[in-house]
Amino acid sequence: TATCTRCNTEKKTREIAALGHSFGEYKVTKAATCTEKGEETATCTRCNTEKKTREIAALGHAYGEYVETKAPTCTEKGVKTATCSRCGETTTQDIPALGHSYSKYEVIKAATCTEKGQQTAACDRCGETKVSDVPALGHSGRWITVTEPTATENGYKEFKCTRCGKVLDTQIIPKIGEAGSKKINNLGVKLAETEFETLPSIWMIDLSQTEPVCVPLLFADTYVVGQLVVEVHDGIMTVKVELPESVKVEEIKLKLSATVEGLLDEKEYEFDTEYRIADEFGEADTLYLCFDGVAEIEETMLSSFRTLEDVLSEYQEALDAMTNTLLKE
Repeated sequence: TATCTRCNTEKKTREIAALGHSFGEYKVTKAATCTEKGEETATCTRCNTEKKTREIAALGHAYGEYVETKAPTCTEKGVKTATCSRCGETTTQDIPALGHSYSKYEVIKAATCTEKGQQTAACDRCGETKVSDVPALGHSGRWITVTEPTATENGYKEFKCTRCGKVLDTQIIPKIGEAGSKKINNLGVKLAETEFETLPSIWMIDLSQTEPVCVPLLFADTYVVGQLVVEVHDGIMTVKVELPESVKVEEIKLKLSATVEGLLDEKEYEFDTEYRIADEFGEADTLYLCFDGVAEIEETMLSSFRTLEDVLSEYQEALDAMTNTLLKE
């Protein structure tokens, strides 16, 4: 209120706005727990009557470390437990079953080449036993010479399993030719005009010989174009290919084998390489040689040969002439 200073009677009043509450610090009036909310309250510092409250969030559990409370077995789960440090509430988790542990097997039925076997084992933890199959072994064989070939008779060999003795395959061993001791210097000569009448696919080499042994290389199965030369000196064997520059042999493969105590041992070898016979073939005194190759001859050299087709053509002409003569008679 304000009073007039002249008449000291007239007065004028105006409102003063309310101050509003002034709340102090909040104080916990209901403590929160792990699972329930709490409350806190603040009181007006002016009127000391008006109060204001707000929620306190539940604390949630505070679990410590998990401790095994039930051990797992091979087939059953175990349990581990943790305890809340505030309220004592507990929670659990599964521990996976361990499964069986088999480490020592005992064969109760031996596997054969064609039949499965069986084996048994006891679990290292619980003693539970199981029986399982042992896979069939399968055949394991090698070639064994039954009859040695000669110059007039074929030989015979069997691929026999070393475990059960079953014969898995058989093969004829071709007749053996004895390698010549003379080199063939007249290229283009027919094989029939040399010391060889035929050309076997396998050659027998006597390791006791000191002279080189020679095997002809043919073109068109008829004409001699070169030779293999096998030399043996002081237990060292070397195989060379002798060809003129106009003749090339591609993809040639040399195979040597020796029969020791009835077993045929065949390996591939390289040309112009020294091999110690004792290391490669043991105590064998005879080797068997076979080779595969493709001969390519320059066209300028072909003119000096009659090819196999030429020979067949001449033979057919002679046959036709003979037939015509017989028909006229």
